[in-house]
Amino acid sequence: PVQAATGYLTGRVIGTALMWWGQIQVSPWIDHGFAYASFAKLKRLTAPAFASLAFPLGNALNIQGILLIVGLILGPAAVALFVPLRTLSRLVMQPGGIINRLIEPELALAFGADNDKLFRSIFTRSCQLALWGSTGLGLAMIPAGHWFFPIWTGSVVTIHWPTYLVLILVVLVNAIWYTPLMVPYATNRHGRIAVYYVFFYGGVAFCIAFIGTVVLGLFGVAIALLVSETIMSAATMKTSLRMVKMSSSQWFKKILRPPFDLFSGQRIIPRNK
Repeated sequence: PVQAATGYLTGRVIGTALMWWGQIQVSPWIDHGFAYASFAKLKRLTAPAFASLAFPLGNALNIQGILLIVGLILGPAAVALFVPLRTLSRLVMQPGGIINRLIEPELALAFGADNDKLFRSIFTRSCQLALWGSTGLGLAMIPAGHWFFPIWTGSVVTIHWPTYLVLILVVLVNAIWYTPLMVPYATNRHGRIAVYYVFFYGGVAFCIAFIGTVVLGLFGVAIALLVSETIMSAATMKTSLRMVKMSSSQWFKKILRPPFDLFSGQRIIPRNK
């Protein structure tokens, strides 16, 4: 235990030092040290910082909380079935997850530079790519589940198609709102969305899943997740569209167009001037 703890602390120290060095190289304008700290800055950042903690809490309720419900009500055999079903379906979220990590700093830079045109362009283009990427992968994962699931589970567990199909629909709805979530998140205006995230994405999903599991089994769990995703989609889109000053019809018109121009070789996002 002592060696493990020493190795862990050493890794953390080295990792922190490397991150500090990298930050200095990329952002030399940042002042380091307690002499540059102020209570005014801490006060301004406190609310966004605590709001950011709401997202892991919402994820814990939505992911681990659902597993607890399945295990308590349906037993460990149902958990052994539900976990690979949900994990396989959540592969569809990977295009959106990659896009979100890429655009978050770019949105922050565009917002800080008051470049509304660039900010709006990054928003619409990323939503378009996330939706079409997730939709294409989702359609591919439906038949792929027929081959992947038996290989993954060693043919010990039989795929439950109604639950699997609803879980695919769940992640497709997630693709609609999770990328727009980066708009308030990247600009430190995610306080209200954080409350929605814990309450709807976490708490409501947990409560509805409890009832759905008792009534419909695993299919009821999938329906509960679909309900929470739909509510979060409406709440997030309202906030994000207001920030980018777009109507829902304008947004849908842009993102529903296939991103064929991505391969045209032309610049699809304006330069930051």
